[in-house]
Amino acid sequence: MIDTQRLAAIATIAVGRRPRGLVLSHDGASLYVAVSGLPKCPPPIAKRSAPKLPRDLKADGVAVIDTVTLRQTRMLRGVSDPERVEISRDGHSLFVTDEDAARLSVLDAARGRIVATIPVGREPEGVRASPMAAGCW
Repeated sequence: MIDTQRLAAIATIAVGRRPRGLVLSHDGASLYVAVSGLPKCPPPIAKRSAPKLPRDLKADGVAVIDTVTLRQTRMLRGVSDPERVEISRDGHSLFVTDEDAARLSVLDAARGRIVATIPVGREPEGVRASPMAAGCW
């Protein structure tokens, strides 16, 4: 957590392995964080060598953080190497890019269940420009 007036870190929240994308719920009560169990390949390791590194499939998911207590309340499962997460305008759906599965997963935010998957091509890097992320889905 960053104090934007002082530009200083004021709190740290443990969310799991390799946190990536995040989005705040519209009411500000929950923070959704995409976390991956696929290790990042730091330089000088070639990207093609990354699949050979150990992977923790149980670490993949979307961590849900309570913004008042700054604690993780649950982990939404079923996504694979999630990179980005966005929320629909009505706050009912989460759109998660499953990077290694080349798909976009649509999750019911309240129930934490996948309601749809959409093939999107090789290594989707984000969903911000998607009409689905804007709530048009």
